[in-house]
Amino acid sequence: MLVTLRSGLGREISTYRSYVVPRVEEFVQVAAPGPMLFQVKQVRYQVENEEGSSVDVEVVPVDDAARKRIQELFTLYEEYGRSYGDLGLTDKALEYLDRAQANLPKTKFWELLIATSRAMALIRGSDMEAGVKIAVEVTQEIKSFGVLRYLDRIILANKYLENLERKIGNVRKPLADALYEDKVTDY
Repeated sequence: MLVTLRSGLGREISTYRSYVVPRVEEFVQVAAPGPMLFQVKQVRYQVENEEGSSVDVEVVPVDDAARKRIQELFTLYEEYGRSYGDLGLTDKALEYLDRAQANLPKTKFWELLIATSRAMALIRGSDMEAGVKIAVEVTQEIKSFGVLRYLDRIILANKYLENLERKIGNVRKPLADALYEDKVTDY
């Protein structure tokens, strides 16, 4: 959907496409003309058209005192996303991780944090292949960037997959034994 950020006087600040609609009191970061952080004050939905729905969002600039609170909110979103991922609630996990990604400062440190959480949520949830693909890409980035403590998360995801593989093998073994214990030839 198309999201338009407007000042309290209705002046357009920025327009972008997103799957996530900012909520009141959430924060939005705009890259151009320079990185600026805004807090959402009001959300006005527009009618659907052939390009999809659009949203007008009234925002106000964020002062330095609020930035500390915002960073706490960012990490809270990431923690919620990671926790829901650990519980196997992938949709809820990805929703919070999308919020965190939309609001976090655009630094490699935060991008890697969200990417590792996203990989873990997908691996434990509904799309293991996508999660492993992200984990492989992120592992290379973590090693090149040097934030090695994030490798612990990838190692945990790998151990989860190893345990799952072992469990499936143990569950399958009695069935395989029953099927193949007496070799019967079909004539």
